[in-house]
Amino acid sequence: MKNLNSFEAFRLGKSQMAKLSGGTVICDVVYNDNLGGSFPMVFNQANKEQAKKVAQAQHPDAQVSCWVLDETPE
Repeated sequence: MKNLNSFEAFRLGKSQMAKLSGGTVICDVVYNDNLGGSFPMVFNQANKEQAKKVAQAQHPDAQVSCWVLDETPE
């Protein structure tokens, strides 16, 4: 009898696991004040709404925009 580790149908690729766990979300944090500045924030295992909520809470005076990083299929 085979164990599940050797049963190929149960193996998931990196991109499939990212989709199941929420994926990778990139958020741009942009300050529109006199000092300006911007930087990216990376969230693993999150969805876009969760990531934007966290980034906006950490940087309430900044403009935050987020998107899901699409990985190429394996």
